[in-house]
Amino acid sequence: MALRADFYGLILCTGEHALLSMFEVLACYKLQSAPPLEELPWLLVFAPLFALSLLSIVVAIWAIRHDKSFEFELFFSINVVEFVFLAFKLDTTLDWHWAIVFIPLWVVLSLSVVGVLYALVLAVVLARSVHMLASQRRQHLYSALCHTLLVIPILIFLLLLTGKLDAVAWSDSEPVTQVPYIVVCTPLIISLVCLVLMSFGARGGNPWWFAMRAPFCTFLLETCPCLKQYANLSYKFGASSDRDSASADAERQSLRSDPSAKIPLRPIIPIRSIESPD
Repeated sequence: MALRADFYGLILCTGEHALLSMFEVLACYKLQSAPPLEELPWLLVFAPLFALSLLSIVVAIWAIRHDKSFEFELFFSINVVEFVFLAFKLDTTLDWHWAIVFIPLWVVLSLSVVGVLYALVLAVVLARSVHMLASQRRQHLYSALCHTLLVIPILIFLLLLTGKLDAVAWSDSEPVTQVPYIVVCTPLIISLVCLVLMSFGARGGNPWWFAMRAPFCTFLLETCPCLKQYANLSYKFGASSDRDSASADAERQSLRSDPSAKIPLRPIIPIRSIESPD
């Protein structure tokens, strides 16, 4: 049953990444070739994301039933309305401010900020608790800090991006229009770096690479048995000094001249059995 669930998980993950790759190809073609809006509207470019969002809802339900991780699917499931707003805004079907277009993101980030504040308060309360181990208290504190570094920069990025896009779209002579996009995207880069660092210790999902059903190092050693021969050997690179070579030669010569030195003498300790009285 576990093998079948992992196999279905790999198939669903392949389908999700195929839809995501299709969206990337269409977006690159749209941005690079700049075809007319009637030939390739943005609504058609976002069609793979719409399908991916609907598929992610099904996959998330399946992942909950089979105890699998669904962070990837959760992101697309909760942002399906945002994708629709972006497609209509880029097609100039909606003449809204970008602050209104980003309302679904505002809602998601507001809930995330509430969750981060709750995690920080909980970490502070647990840090003063004497009924938990120190490692558990540190784990709660590190988790709260990491999620804070993940959510707050994204919120700052969305604020800067919204102000810049609205100022550019409505030709306002505000200082925010002079802010380069590299400065606007810097908080997003910080959040992505934090997310990458958090993923190193993440668990769940399919723990095996490409359905190996074994850790990578174990699989590599079983595939290449010759590596087992050198796995437990220590190597020292670099030329040895004259002093080290002279001491090694002297030790080798002393072992040859004195046979008793090869086997060190150890005192014989008699075996005693001390029984405790009843």
